[in-house]
Amino acid sequence: MLPNEITALKAHQLARNNAPDWLDEARHFVGTHEDLDGDVDHWQGGDGFKGPKPSKTDRARDAYMEALEEVFVVEDLISEVIQRRKSAILGQPPEINVMPAGAEEDEEEPDEAKAAERLLRDWWDEEKLTDRWQEVLTRVSSEQETLLRLVVADDVRDGADSIEEALAGIRVELIPRDQGLVHEDLRTKKKTGVIAFQRTEESSTGEVDYTEKTYLTDDGETALRIEHEEGSDLPEGVQQVQEETFDLQGNLLHYEVEGELLVSESVRSNQKTLNTTRTMINITGQRAGFPELHLVNIDPPEDEHGNKVDPERGPGKIQYHVSVPKKAQSPTGQTEERTGTADVFETTPVDNESLREDANLARRSIYRSAQQLHVFLGDGTASGVSRVQARHDHVSDVENLAEKLDRAGSWALETAYALAAELAGGSGEGFMDPAEAAMELHANVDPGPVPPEEKSEIRKAQGNGFLSLRTALLRYGIDHPREEIERLRQEQEEELVMRQEAQGQFAESVMQRRREIEGQAEQDQ
Repeated sequence: MLPNEITALKAHQLARNNAPDWLDEARHFVGTHEDLDGDVDHWQGGDGFKGPKPSKTDRARDAYMEALEEVFVVEDLISEVIQRRKSAILGQPPEINVMPAGAEEDEEEPDEAKAAERLLRDWWDEEKLTDRWQEVLTRVSSEQETLLRLVVADDVRDGADSIEEALAGIRVELIPRDQGLVHEDLRTKKKTGVIAFQRTEESSTGEVDYTEKTYLTDDGETALRIEHEEGSDLPEGVQQVQEETFDLQGNLLHYEVEGELLVSESVRSNQKTLNTTRTMINITGQRAGFPELHLVNIDPPEDEHGNKVDPERGPGKIQYHVSVPKKAQSPTGQTEERTGTADVFETTPVDNESLREDANLARRSIYRSAQQLHVFLGDGTASGVSRVQARHDHVSDVENLAEKLDRAGSWALETAYALAAELAGGSGEGFMDPAEAAMELHANVDPGPVPPEEKSEIRKAQGNGFLSLRTALLRYGIDHPREEIERLRQEQEEELVMRQEAQGQFAESVMQRRREIEGQAEQDQ
């Protein structure tokens, strides 16, 4: 569909259709569900336990599930592998680079580019966008895609005195995939950013649905269009359609980030298996450490009224078992009631080795799916080659995701700066024409300590031209490769100057010695 074909009603339908069936479950695992306030929920009303449970029609189910929840164990590997991704990609603040468009990497940065770079870095830090990008990473890992949206504050919407002031009024919002997306028309490949909102207004209808759309007009400008549903009872002063355009160098005000789904069905299933086996190990461990004492054919205690007391059940408790009396004939021919022989025994501990193996298999599967098997293999039981290969998979995974986050960050820098320049009238301190600027964000990827055998492979690959110097430095664990490259360049220049000076001094000493020899020869003649 083209922008003019996406009505408010169709926008809501697009957003709903963009929500897969597993979305709510995945959000519970990572704490992004709207009901959780950031807390993870592995219990999920009992659905997170894969062991035997009473049927939903069983009257004892509620009591059973309440007791089970008390002993439910969570070994949260999903949060662990996502956090490892965050630490590797966004553990250090990313680099922000501004250069004239088409400039070579080794060219000196002009003053206006330095000023623009400083303004954007201050804006990035002030808006805490590194933290926001960590939220993006969590969403992409658990939902496969999410939407970014640039928003302009009301106090600068009508203009600003400087780019710095305009940037201060621009923020980046994160929109969940079931509320917004970037739709591409199959015929024209034209993209439209769409967000379906539902808000409460002081009006007779109570709720007013509206749509925010952004797209490129025929003359290349970026349109922002707000459309309310037809027939909506709008508050006074609010128009059904509001539209304005900006020159944002071909960027939309929405950006969709998409990556490989980490919290897949397999990972969610294995996380449930891991929690279930850990819970069962916990239960069997309690029973082994505090066995129940069973008294057979021994009457339980009575209360003061002569009524038998129901014993508590569980580890360390005493259970009474009395067989049903049976009528039998005694040797004298009389009929009498008999019970079984009295006995005492303890609960036999259950061997949970198979449960531990199941838990280990679930862990291995989660780490493998997350491209972090090197963590599982780090116990020394695997070969060095296996660990190197597993870590290489992790490095490739974080580098691929970092590249996607870099593109999203570059979009935010370019679009926010172009928007601020237009709001500020294209002038003021730090102004650089957005059409002539290349603005990029680079994450400082640090996948963790590098083993010696991998360092050797990195050096070979870089020396043979298979890796760029920046990529090699990143894989080697250098936090700020751009600064390190600059230092290397300066050292090479200084070394070259020193060599030239040494060569000049050597040549001068040779010439001096030659002159001395020639002078001595003349005297001898």
